[in-house]
Parts: sequence; structure tokens; C-alpha cells
Amino acid sequence: MTTDEGRVPGRRVRRTPEAARALLLDVAEARLGKLGLAGLKVADVAAEAGMSHGTLLHHFGSSDALRLQLAKRMAERLLDEVLAIERERPEAQAEMARFFEQLFRALAGGGHARLIAWLSLGESTDGHLDVLVGSTAERFEALVEVIASRAVGRDIEEARREARYLVLLVVSSAIGLGVARDVLFSELRLDASAELDYARWLNGLIHERVDVLQTAAEE
Repeated sequence: MTTDEGRVPGRRVRRTPEAARALLLDVAEARLGKLGLAGLKVADVAAEAGMSHGTLLHHFGSSDALRLQLAKRMAERLLDEVLAIERERPEAQAEMARFFEQLFRALAGGGHARLIAWLSLGESTDGHLDVLVGSTAERFEALVEVIASRAVGRDIEEARREARYLVLLVVSSAIGLGVARDVLFSELRLDASAELDYARWLNGLIHERVDVLQTAAEE
């Protein structure tokens, strides 16, 4: 198997291509959380991972491709976590609340929302945005089906539409907060502590609406 040689002072580290890509993405994700989009400069990510600029480009092709793969991995992880929690309902209400807190931390504090905004608005992604969309579409659809399945006895297409709107509300709200939190909090006279309180409030609102779905179906 082809290996990658990491450039670590004093010794040479041999890694598989998969391990090298994983390490580079780990470093990129940590830098995104600390420094925002400015932390994703290819040369800096490569140096912190103990590799050359050329090695990073060998594994990802371009800086845009690195950002796309990072957004893909972060989105997949978040969706996998919420799916795992939702499939355990109703026993996992407290766990679901913790997920919402984690979601908002990831989007608002970890730079994920700004990365998604950059990918959505940018014109330099070389047509690879479908990599992100395609990787998350099945997970979003699975989440929609889990939510819609609770409305037993209700028209399934109507339940799916409601579920899609609920997911849209959560994701768009979290991304909006992640991109413009400081401005919004200032305009609405909210302090930093409102972020998690808002996440918990939105969590309750979503579950109230899901309960309405179930009640309407039973009636």
C-alpha cells in the first residue's frame, strides 16, 4: 500500500493515505474552531500536521477541496448523531436536548456555519459542492422519515412536508446564528448566555410541534 511520509522534525512518519487525510482533516477542524476560515490556509494546515504543502495538495487536490471534505465530514457527523438520538425516542429526550446544545456549539462556535456559508456563496469550488450535498442528502432524508413516522395515521406526504420544515427551521436557524450571532445578539439585546438557552428553547419548540403531529394523527 502507498504510504505518506509526514514531515516531523527529527524523524519521518509513514502513514497510509487514509490516515494522512484523516490527520489533515483533524488539524483543519481544530484550526477552524480556533481561528475561523482564516485557519484553513493550506500551508498552515499542512505545517501543523507535520506535512508539506505539496503532500496536502496530493491528498485533496486544492484548498477548496479540503474545505469541502471538512464540511462534508462535520455535517455527516452531526447528522449521524441526531439520527442516532431521534431513533431512540421517546427515551432520549434529555439526550436530544444535549444534542441541540452541541449542534449550536458546533455551528456557532466551531466555524462550521461560516464554512457552509462560504461554500454556498463562493464561486471557486470547482463544481464540487455536490460532494457536500450528496453526502448529506440521504441522512437528511432519513431524519425526515424518522420524524414523519411518528404521525401514525396521518397522510404520509403531509407528515413528510411538516418534517422537512422542522428540519429546515433547525438547520437554517443554527447556521444563521453561527454566521451572524454577534450582530443578531447586539440588535436583540441578548448576551452570550442566550445562545444555549435559545438552543434549549428551540429544542422544546420542535418537540412540541412533533407532539402536535402525533396528536393530530391519533385524532
